[in-house]
Amino acid sequence: MALIAKRPILYGKMYSPGEELPGTDPKMVEAWLRSGSAANTAETPKENHADTLDIVDGHMTRESLTTMTKANLEKMAKDMGIEFQKGASKEALIEQIAAVTIEVHANAGGAQ
Repeated sequence: MALIAKRPILYGKMYSPGEELPGTDPKMVEAWLRSGSAANTAETPKENHADTLDIVDGHMTRESLTTMTKANLEKMAKDMGIEFQKGASKEALIEQIAAVTIEVHANAGGAQ
């Protein structure tokens, strides 16, 4: 079974939406699938990731980031190494995350 990240996941390294995740840890595989953070490629085609974050010109779009909870935005910012003030608003987190240039690999399948 191959797993594809549907949202950014930090597990040893940062996996972007569309990247293949390691399937060696059964507990993590179960957690990713249960939470909707990953999809089994046997069940979901790579080009059809409805829950992925949109990336345009190397930046996550503000529109797609607004679909995330503030807690998830804080975790993402921390995972990305973004420093933010404790108690920062959701809007401030979105601005900081959207300002970061994201490297999109040609085989990411879903990033447009």
